[in-house]
Amino acid sequence: MRRPLLALVALVALPFFTGVARAADPIMPLSDVKAGMHCTALSVIQGTTISSFKADVIDVVLDPSVGAQILIRVSGPAVDATGIGPGFSGSPIYCLDTNGVSRNAGAISYGLGDYGNKLALVTPIEQILGEPVSPPAASRVLTTRERRSVAQLASPLTLTGLTPSLADRITAAARSRHLTVLAVPGRPLNKYAPQVLKPGSAFSVGLSSGDVELSAIGTVAYTSGNTVWGFGHALDGVGRRSLLLQDAYVYTVVNNPNGDFGITYKLAAPGNDLGVLTGDSFNAVTGTIGALPAITDLTVTARDVNTGETRTTHTRVADEIALGPPTGASPLRIVAPTAVADNAVRVLHSEPAQVTSSMCVKATLVGYSRTLSFCNRYVSDAGLGDPPFDVDTATGVLDGVVFAGLQVKSLAVDIQSRRGLAEAFLTRGKTPKRLRRGHKATIALTARVVRGANRVFTFPLKVPGNLRPGRYDLVISGPSATPSSGDIGSFLAQLVGGDTTNLDSGAVSFAELAKRFAALGQYVGYRLTAARKKKNKKKGSSGVTSSPPVKAYRNADLRLDGTLTLPVEVVR
Repeated sequence: MRRPLLALVALVALPFFTGVARAADPIMPLSDVKAGMHCTALSVIQGTTISSFKADVIDVVLDPSVGAQILIRVSGPAVDATGIGPGFSGSPIYCLDTNGVSRNAGAISYGLGDYGNKLALVTPIEQILGEPVSPPAASRVLTTRERRSVAQLASPLTLTGLTPSLADRITAAARSRHLTVLAVPGRPLNKYAPQVLKPGSAFSVGLSSGDVELSAIGTVAYTSGNTVWGFGHALDGVGRRSLLLQDAYVYTVVNNPNGDFGITYKLAAPGNDLGVLTGDSFNAVTGTIGALPAITDLTVTARDVNTGETRTTHTRVADEIALGPPTGASPLRIVAPTAVADNAVRVLHSEPAQVTSSMCVKATLVGYSRTLSFCNRYVSDAGLGDPPFDVDTATGVLDGVVFAGLQVKSLAVDIQSRRGLAEAFLTRGKTPKRLRRGHKATIALTARVVRGANRVFTFPLKVPGNLRPGRYDLVISGPSATPSSGDIGSFLAQLVGGDTTNLDSGAVSFAELAKRFAALGQYVGYRLTAARKKKNKKKGSSGVTSSPPVKAYRNADLRLDGTLTLPVEVVR
C-alpha cells in the first residue's frame, strides 16, 4: 500500500528569521538512475542535526497515479531499528554519477507498508523542481456551489498545547473518521537557533503557532537561494497557499514495525517562523525564506467566574481567507474553535457536566475601521456546550465571503464560565386585568431556579398604542431550550479533516458581512406577543391576530425559560 510519509505536528512561534538557504545542489536526471545504485539519504533523526543512511535503488517504476518513481530500500544505523515513516517525506537521496559527482536524484515520499518500513518510493527531482514555487493566484474566491465541493484535508493533523482529555477526544474521534491525528509535546525547553534550511533539514508547514499549534512536519528536498522544496508529494494538492514555513526539532522516531496499531513517525515540533509556504502541488510543497504570510492574531481570554482566575492564550494563525478556503475550512476556522474549547475548560481545571457561560467575539479586518462583533449566553448540561460551535459559525461567515481581499487582522474571544446551571423556568405570572393602550403596566413573573427557590421578576411594559380595545392573551415566551450541538471532540476532528457542512452562503459586501456577523448574537430573554381572538362572520369561525413580538425582559444573571399566557383586556 502506497502511503504519503507525512505527519502533521504542532507549532511554536519563535523570533522571525531572515536566514538564507544554501546554494542549489547538482541534480541527477531520472534517465541516469539505474537499478543497483547505492545512494545516500539525508534526514534528521534527533534534534536538528542531519543524519545519513543508505538508500539502495531496487528499480525505477511507473505509477499511473503519480508518474515515474524510484523504488529504494533503506538501511543503516539511523533507520535499522525503526524504518521510515511520516516526517521523512522529502528526505533527499544523493547518487554518484559516472564522474563520481554526488547528485540529488529525488526525495523519499511514499511508504509501501512493508514490515519494518524499509521500502519506499522516491519522487524524481525533476518532478519536484517542475512544481511552481508560487502557483497562479487564479481567484479562489469560490461560489457557494464550488465551496461545497472543495477537497477535504488529505493529510492528518497533529495538535499540541491542548489539555490531555481534549486531545484524547479529538484523536479518538479522528480515528473513527479514518484520520491520523498526533498529539505531541510542544517545543523543546531549551531554545535553539533558527536553522538554515538545506536538503535533509526538518521543516514544518504551519497553520498556526503559539499556544495552540498545528502543522505538518517533513523534510527539505531541495533548496536554491531562498526557495525551498519539500515533502515530495502534496499537502492537500490545492495549488496556491499562504501558510507558515518553519524549521523543526525532532525528538525521536517512534517505532512501529508493521503498522497494525499505529505508524512509525517522527515525534517532532516546529520552531522558528522562517517564511511563507506558497505552493501545494502534486509532487512537492514550495515556499520562500523571508517575509511571513498574512497572519490573524487570535486571542482567547477565559475567566472562571467562581474563582476569578483568568487565562489568556495567544495564537498566530495563517490567514488564507483571501485565497478562498482550500480544504473546506481556513486555518482560522480550524484553530479558533479548538483554542476556545481548550482555554474554556483549562481555566476551570476540569470539565464540569453543567456549565453556564457568556461569550463575546470581535473581529477586526485590514482596511476597515468597523469591528465585527456579537455576544451570546449559554446554559449547558452537556459540558462545555456551544461556544466553540458559535466560533466555528463566525469563522465560517468569514470564510464564506465572495468579495475579494478580505484579511482578518485579529479575532478576540472573551468567554466567562461558571459551574452549574444559572437557569430558571417560568411557573406563573401576574399583570393588571385591564391595560390602557399607550400606557405602562407592571408585569410580575415567578420562575423556579434550577436547584433553587422561586424568584419573582418584575418589569414595566408599555402597552402598544395601536392595539384595539378588546380581550387579549399576553403570551410571554422565553428562549427555547436547545440541545448541545454535539460532542466537541468529534466536532473538532471534523474540522481537522476539512469536513464542514454549515458553509455560509457568502456575503457580497462588507456591510452584509457585518450584518451577518452581528446576527450571530441571540436575544436570551422574554418576548411578549398580544394575541387577540376574533370571529370570522362569513365563515363562522374564529381567528387570531397577534401583534409583533417585542423584547420585554432579560435577566443579567439567569437564563429564563418557559412560556406563559395571561388573559387581559385592553382599554382606551
